[in-house]
Amino acid sequence: MYVVKRDILRRQDIVEDVQQLKVVGSTVLAVGQALAMVVVELTFVFSTQRKTNYLICSNKIHPHMMFTQYNTMAMNE
Repeated sequence: MYVVKRDILRRQDIVEDVQQLKVVGSTVLAVGQALAMVVVELTFVFSTQRKTNYLICSNKIHPHMMFTQYNTMAMNE
C-alpha cells in the first residue's frame, strides 16, 4: 500500500510540475513577444525620426511629401 501511495503522489507531483512549466513557458513566450514588439516599434520610431530630422534640417522635401502636396493642390483647384 505504501508503494502505491508513494507512486500516486509522485505522479501527482510530476503532473503539477508539468503544469507549472506550461504556465512559465507561456508567460516567457508572452513576455518575449511583447519585447519583440517594443523593439520593432522603437526601431521604426528611431529610423523615422532620423529621416524627419534630416528633412527639417536640410530644408529638403521628401518625394512622398512632394507628391502629397501636389495631390492636395490639384484637388483644391
